[in-house]
Amino acid sequence: MFYYICNEKIGNLLLYLAEKIQNLHLTKLLKIIYIIDETAVRETGVPVTWLDYQVWEYGPVPKDLYEGLMNDEIEMHQYSFLYNKFNLNKFVKVERKINLSNKQADSFAIFPNAKFDDGEFNDYEMELIDKTIDTYKTLSSEQIISQLHEKGTLWGKMVNSKVLQRNFWFKGNRSNYTIDFTDLLEEDSYKAMAYKAAYEAIIFQKELRMLAKY
Repeated sequence: MFYYICNEKIGNLLLYLAEKIQNLHLTKLLKIIYIIDETAVRETGVPVTWLDYQVWEYGPVPKDLYEGLMNDEIEMHQYSFLYNKFNLNKFVKVERKINLSNKQADSFAIFPNAKFDDGEFNDYEMELIDKTIDTYKTLSSEQIISQLHEKGTLWGKMVNSKVLQRNFWFKGNRSNYTIDFTDLLEEDSYKAMAYKAAYEAIIFQKELRMLAKY
C-alpha cells in the first residue's frame, strides 16, 4: 500500500535478511517479514513495513512485494512492468534455482546487492529484526509455514471464517482477503491509538508525495 513511502526501508530489510540468513529463499523471506510485522504490532501497535498481507494457502503473503521480487527475476507476462511497484533490484538479487526433475519445485534464492543502511530503522525495530533472525534462521520454510497455520493465528482465523480452504482446493492457492493486524489490538486501547496515529502519519506522507508529483 505504501511502497512509495517505504521502498527504502523494505529494500534495506530484504538486504539485511539476505546478509544474515544463509541460503535464503523467497518463501522463507516473505514469511519472516510477516512475522516481524505481526510481532511489532503485538508489541507496539505499529508494523515495521506497512505491507499488506493476503491470505494464501501457504500463509500470509505480501502480494505487491512478492510480485516485485518475481518480476525482478522473470517477466511473468507482457504487462509485468505494471506490477513491479517496488524498486528492489538495487537492494537484493533474485536467482531462480532450476529443479530439472520437477519444475514445480523451482525456487528463488535471495542475495544481498548493496550495503545495508540501518538509518531506516529505530533501535526497537533492529532489536526485533535480530531476534526474529535468531529464532527462524535455521528453520525451513515448511516449518515456519506450519507455525503460521497453527490454530488461533490471524491466517487460520481468516481461513476458517471465510471458508478459504475450499477456495484453495478448487480455485488455486490464492485469495484476495487481507490480514487485519488491528484484530490484535482490540483489547489494548493504547496500542490501537499508536496504530491509528502511525497510520494517519504515513497516509499524510503519501498524500504529500502524490501532491509533489503534480
